[in-house]
Amino acid sequence: MSISKVDAQEMWGPSHSNYAGQYGLDLNPASIVGVPYRWEIHFLSMDASILNNYMYLKSQSKLITKSFRGESIDEDKLTDRYTKSPNKFGYGSAFVKYPAFIWSAKKWSAGFHLSTRAELSASNVPYHLAKYLKEGFDYDPQQNIPYEVRNAKVAVLNWHELGITFGHVLKDDQEYFITGGITVNSLYGLNALYLNLDYADYIVPADSLLVVNDIVAEYGHALPENGTGGGDSPLAKRGYGYSFTTGVQVYKNRNDNFYNPCKRNKGEKPLRLSFGCFID
Repeated sequence: MSISKVDAQEMWGPSHSNYAGQYGLDLNPASIVGVPYRWEIHFLSMDASILNNYMYLKSQSKLITKSFRGESIDEDKLTDRYTKSPNKFGYGSAFVKYPAFIWSAKKWSAGFHLSTRAELSASNVPYHLAKYLKEGFDYDPQQNIPYEVRNAKVAVLNWHELGITFGHVLKDDQEYFITGGITVNSLYGLNALYLNLDYADYIVPADSLLVVNDIVAEYGHALPENGTGGGDSPLAKRGYGYSFTTGVQVYKNRNDNFYNPCKRNKGEKPLRLSFGCFID
């Protein structure tokens, strides 16, 4: 069996469009300034992505269509890269963005959004532990073999987010058009856990038995105790905080007519060069 690796973009296309709106706001809040529209009403959007170097889907797995129908994929369509090196990693993210709004004038722009987000990260996971996570302790070829784990890390977090964005034109002359923006988010923490496994020496003698001879680890969580509702509900508040994103965009030789939705004869090119940066 051979495994091939391919790379793909994750929402980069819409995020860099002149009409990116809420997608561009997440990447760089300065992107809503000087756009070719006066306002944007966003109804609903969502996204989910997973990146890892261990588990892979075979062709014709029909993951997306079966997920919408609430069905699981066939077990033989999911394979793994069972190699000693490199150590395994996995990253995942998902969000649902609810109704949101952007208003853009000649010099100022503003917007707000409400969303629910989730993030997952796992790094430096050894192949034998990854195999047990996939197959369970009944994977006979690994039983009665002592294993070590070093510096493995796992973190999961999900939260509600309410954000307000403001942007302004910083410079506008015949050569450069520079915009700046900032988004401030109020965060409503839902569920979270983390595990820093500095060292573990373990063995699985049988399907239902795990023997840990030595372990050095740090663990923490904010999770429902039983999921029966009330204070134990998965949607109960378990923390709060704030975050911000700020950024700038620089356009060189920008054609203002091209970005004005009310003018004709816009010319051939919107700009010659553009770049941006942000801090989160």
